[in-house]
Amino acid sequence: MKLRGKTILLTGGSAGIGRALAIQLRAKGAEVIITGRDPARLEAMRAQGFEALAADLSHAGGVDALLASLGDRPLDILINNAGQGVAHDFRIGAPDADAADACLYANLAAPIRLIAALLPRLRAAPKAVIVNVTSGLAIAPNSGSPVYCATKAGLRSYTMALRAQLK
Repeated sequence: MKLRGKTILLTGGSAGIGRALAIQLRAKGAEVIITGRDPARLEAMRAQGFEALAADLSHAGGVDALLASLGDRPLDILINNAGQGVAHDFRIGAPDADAADACLYANLAAPIRLIAALLPRLRAAPKAVIVNVTSGLAIAPNSGSPVYCATKAGLRSYTMALRAQLK
């Protein structure tokens, strides 16, 4: 796929895999809009010439704020990369239910809501693409982070069903 001139929304693009991906996509000629939660990391990406939008995707208000920040600009590619982990191990102690809810939202509900909201404009773009970043833990979970693993498995399953619907 040729990326020159494509507009990409990349969630979780201010650190880690997302940051590296943003840099590579821009090097291929794409306009990359990144999101993140950390103000210092967002500012560092802005200093490199990226449009960087603050977005806490661990709750509905954060998704709504991101959508408002985007306005009605056209998009060619949506990459749901933002992710959030949470310790959830009853062998150690009672898990934090609020942290689990935030992980569930960030890793599963937010991508679903973003796709639902952005699908009409993606359909208007020739050869639009949706990429949902999951994890090997979706298939081979570990015992210390079952909520994270479940969210990534859910996103994997959602992606497969969505692919069949949009074929």
